[in-house]
Amino acid sequence: MRVHVDLTADEGENQQEFFHGIMVSVIDVSKLEKRNWEKDDFYFVILTTLVTERLTKTTYTMRFRAILHIVLCLSFLQGQSQLERTGTPVSWSQSLTVNPDHQSLAQPDVQALLGEDAAIDEDRSAPFRFAYAREVDWNLDNSGTWMNLPNGDRLWLLGIEYNSAQSIAITLENLQLPKGGKLYVYSDDHQDYLGPITDEDNRSGELGLPHIKGQKIYAEYFEPNAFRGQSSFSITHVAGSYRNPVQDYQQNSACLELMTPGQVYPTLRNASASVMRVLLDHGQRYATGVLMNNSANDGTPYVLMSSKALIGDPSSYVFQFDVMGSGCFVPSGSCALRTICGATIKMNDANTEASLLELSKQPRNDWQAFYSGWRLDEGASDNYYCIQHAKGLPQTLATYSGDFMPLMHAGIWTQGLAVLEGGQTAAGSLGAPIFDNEGNLLGIFKGGSAHCGGNGGIDRFVLLDEIWSNVQSFLDPENEDQDKMPGYYQPEQLAVKSNTSDFLMYPNPSSDYVKLVVPTDDRIVSVDLFNAIGMNVKSWGAAATLTIDDLPRGIYTVRVSGSETQYVAPLFVTGEH
Repeated sequence: MRVHVDLTADEGENQQEFFHGIMVSVIDVSKLEKRNWEKDDFYFVILTTLVTERLTKTTYTMRFRAILHIVLCLSFLQGQSQLERTGTPVSWSQSLTVNPDHQSLAQPDVQALLGEDAAIDEDRSAPFRFAYAREVDWNLDNSGTWMNLPNGDRLWLLGIEYNSAQSIAITLENLQLPKGGKLYVYSDDHQDYLGPITDEDNRSGELGLPHIKGQKIYAEYFEPNAFRGQSSFSITHVAGSYRNPVQDYQQNSACLELMTPGQVYPTLRNASASVMRVLLDHGQRYATGVLMNNSANDGTPYVLMSSKALIGDPSSYVFQFDVMGSGCFVPSGSCALRTICGATIKMNDANTEASLLELSKQPRNDWQAFYSGWRLDEGASDNYYCIQHAKGLPQTLATYSGDFMPLMHAGIWTQGLAVLEGGQTAAGSLGAPIFDNEGNLLGIFKGGSAHCGGNGGIDRFVLLDEIWSNVQSFLDPENEDQDKMPGYYQPEQLAVKSNTSDFLMYPNPSSDYVKLVVPTDDRIVSVDLFNAIGMNVKSWGAAATLTIDDLPRGIYTVRVSGSETQYVAPLFVTGEH
């Protein structure tokens, strides 16, 4: 977070005394009881007090503009709309006696739902429905139970029971949480949970959440006393799973080739890391998507999907990475929760049934998500590999041989593969990427009926070259006009250090130059200098001495990018310009 503040000294007030007054303000505020403040909350209070105490001065001869850089190393989020499991709900760590309000939902007519699903399952051209969502209107005022904590903070708890459900997912709307507010959702046995959801996730629209196992879950919200009564959100949909994923796999295990971590074909390891399971339609359906690279190699998180999977508002979609192995058959704490909530549509072609979306955030670097490489012609390949989330299960593989063949389906030309060497597609495979034997993305699955064991049928795909005119501006922003683009892993982010003892910048203040010293195990790669409004005003390469005699007086920010670490520190320029 970068905050810009104007700090003004009175006429005749010594600059040193002025900054001493600022330091006194910081020290005074630091004596406040911290309670459950987050690090950025506390700094914000300090900054607010600074502004209140020091900006009441109206006459001036000198003006200082300071940038306060707050560098937070959050283990849970890089930014908005990424969900993992960090920390634990407050009620788990305190001895609380509470009987929260419960809301109960009746089981739907499962046999009727399964009958409706059967026809879709045959053609595989629609997302896989496995849950039934009921519309509700629950919020902090009309549902749940509030509990006051000894220090003035409070908890809101709501129990949700969906009769006979295998798992439950909720959709939130109009989420407005203050600093320090934390929302968790967890199973009755505490073995599965997600959160915290914080002010970083605030939005006026919908926020879909992954499924939590069991027929009873809890939503728990912690509200800090400093922002009492300033929280709001609604639960608008509750989806209960009526299918047992273990049974779905057992009934189809002869034709579904499960991809197991550590046993993926070497040429498909990268490809596998680009495939994601996509939760749609208020938690009712699954489809498959693939993360794609572009010619700028800039980590823009484009996802190729089927347009027939675009059910509901994409801002509520849930994109789940690394859903692989038997530990992910059912929602559980043993399956990595690497989830991004929400996306926007960049391209939607109803004719070819392909769409391109951009995720609300990049995947975290430590997830090791792969931005898939691609090619515009199917070329010559011994085999083709479709990596999918058939029936919403962990990744499975379908392997084809032979060549693509043009065919007409429902009045639309498409490309087909008929010879299955192993595995099979199913409902939920919609949008699954197909790769050549080098791991290049060629296109996505549209539907079909190919059966394992050489039992006939054909699967249909839309290839990239068929939609290239619609996606070229996104996937080739550098206008390289190549038929093939390699994939890549997002580089690990450098650690960021601010004003640390192992980094030196002197003299500071200075009017003409400063010297930089980094630790012996690091080296300077580049240096950038930012002014008070965040504009990059000067840049250097691997420079240990910076010439600043041409800069106006003021407070700047120096960012030193080392080979191992990035350093950030303020620089006071006292020149006469």
